[in-house]
Amino acid sequence: MDSIQSELIFYVPSDNRSYIDSTVNNLLIEHAYHVYPTRMAVALRNFAYIKATGKMEIIGDMKELGEESLHQHHCIVHQFLQMTLDHVWLICSEFEGCHTPAGFRLFHNVEKVKEVIAVHQPYDKYILIKGSNGT
Repeated sequence: MDSIQSELIFYVPSDNRSYIDSTVNNLLIEHAYHVYPTRMAVALRNFAYIKATGKMEIIGDMKELGEESLHQHHCIVHQFLQMTLDHVWLICSEFEGCHTPAGFRLFHNVEKVKEVIAVHQPYDKYILIKGSNGT
C-alpha cells in the first residue's frame, strides 16, 4: 500500500485525460479525450459531488454519435437540470437543439469561448472542461 500511495502522489495524467491544473485565478479539471455519453455523465456526476463554490462547466460536443447525437446531447442537458450549477457553457450546435435553461451560455465554437474569457475572465472558479479532443 505504501508503494502504491507514493506512486499515486506523483502521477500526472496524459493525453488530456482528467488533468488537473491551476491558473492564477482558477482550478481546472480538463478531460478532453474520446468523450462518449456515459463518460460525460460520469464526469458531470463526479464534478457535482465536489464540495466547492463557484463551480463552472465548459462542455464541448460529443463527436461521432451519428443519428444519436442530438438525443445524447439532450440527455446531458437533462442531467444538468438535475444538478445545482453556477455557470454552464455549452459548445456545440447540437446543444442548440436542446431546451437549455436561462443562464446556460451557448457557443458555436471554442474561439467564441476564448473571446468571452479574454474579456470576462473567470475568477475563483473550479472549472470542468469536458468535450471531444477535436473540439
